[in-house]
Amino acid sequence: MDDGNWTTYTEPITLTKNATIYARAIDIAGNQSDASHSVTSIGPPNPIVNVVGLSEDSVKVTDTQTYPEPVERQFSILKSGQIVQNSNWTDEEEYTFSGLDPNTIYDVQVDVRFK
Repeated sequence: MDDGNWTTYTEPITLTKNATIYARAIDIAGNQSDASHSVTSIGPPNPIVNVVGLSEDSVKVTDTQTYPEPVERQFSILKSGQIVQNSNWTDEEEYTFSGLDPNTIYDVQVDVRFK
């Protein structure tokens, strides 16, 4: 992976971030295929979003997902499918939306990407 040394894997491997993967096959007679490669796009697991604070015009949410590598998050709040507010990309696990309309149904979305 990523121009590293050749390693023989006999079990499945887990990739935790984007990598260039080079592979070759060797049969029992010792014949070896040419190395081939492909770029694999791997994203982080889905966030787990919980409401941890609520008032008449604000809501505080947190992402409790555990990620294998450092991530950034962008928090968004939507009303009728339209983004009302969103944060910048941040390392923080929590975000507070304020200035919301009382007695209104909102959806929260969290986008996550590896740093």
